[in-house]
Amino acid sequence: MPIGLTRIRESPLFSLVPATETHIDDALQLFDDIDAWLEAEIPEAKEWIGSGLNVRFDENFRSLLDQSRSENNFKGLLHYFEARQEMIDNMDY
Repeated sequence: MPIGLTRIRESPLFSLVPATETHIDDALQLFDDIDAWLEAEIPEAKEWIGSGLNVRFDENFRSLLDQSRSENNFKGLLHYFEARQEMIDNMDY
């Protein structure tokens, strides 16, 4: 969780920073708050993240997302990309 990082570019040094249980609880609460915000504001993003698929930011993909949302078919798009990734993972070309 809390770490320090030196400014040395050639040989960076990582070190753990002592943290109290309260600090750790605060950090975990922040993660929970972010998850809750994603679920409330953009549930598709939370679903995509949960799928384990890579996130793309190119114009073509954003267009596919917009189309699937306007057609109320995000689950279909997600299913397509999950099946496609499984095909790639299993080398089923």
